[in-house]
Amino acid sequence: MRFELHCHTESSHDGFTSLDGLIAECREKGIDAVAVTEHDVFCLTEKDLEKARGQGVFLIPSMEVTTDKGVHVIGFFINRRIEQGPIEGILASIRDQGGLISIPHPFKPGSGLLGNPLSSAEEITAALQEADFIEAWNGGFDLSPFQEEIRDLAQVHGLRCIAASDAHRQWEVGMLVTEMDLDSPVNPAALRLAMSKAPTSLLKARGYISKVKRQTFFQRFRHTDWYQALIAKVPYSLKRSIRIWKYGRKLARYYSVPVQYEAIP
Repeated sequence: MRFELHCHTESSHDGFTSLDGLIAECREKGIDAVAVTEHDVFCLTEKDLEKARGQGVFLIPSMEVTTDKGVHVIGFFINRRIEQGPIEGILASIRDQGGLISIPHPFKPGSGLLGNPLSSAEEITAALQEADFIEAWNGGFDLSPFQEEIRDLAQVHGLRCIAASDAHRQWEVGMLVTEMDLDSPVNPAALRLAMSKAPTSLLKARGYISKVKRQTFFQRFRHTDWYQALIAKVPYSLKRSIRIWKYGRKLARYYSVPVQYEAIP
């Protein structure tokens, strides 16, 4: 089974994919299960889970929670919203719900556990000891310079390395996936058990998308003072609507070919 273990829909403040679009993209790219990891909100319903399952995609109720210091932590298989706060409380809340814990983009400045200057050594160690997974590859942040450190941390703390797209736009879904050698389970409990034990293979997609030439007319003005002053006056809701429309047009001008995945060394 192929898993997309980090992605966002429009329910996140910076996400621009509908849930239907996410499910469709997973079907297009042969992804069997997807963790919907919204920023600090929990929005999946039983109806959503059943709808996706009917289309051959298993939704994993999840959440990317922000600590009081700005670090991100992901909880898989949770059933309600987790409040922001100290990292130890967030980890405990995930466990109380029977969830699994993942450390996303660990070295990303600010939101990464090991990239945040406010994280104490004690907090880092406690989180690594409690976690189940650590992202060795993240589609939104280049972790290639940190591979040795991540592998060492995984070995010391018994973590399982995963690859995840951290997708915020529909075409980004499935850039990086984690493959586990198991049969498709029929319920969340069986899937959770399998995820905690099955061997993993990390894969990256190649050749599944063709980009159109980027429009550059307005790009030349993007960093000018007058342009920034003008943009600052536009309400965020309007800017977001424009982006959703623009991304929809861009997606329509991409074309998919049969997805191909290759192993990440």
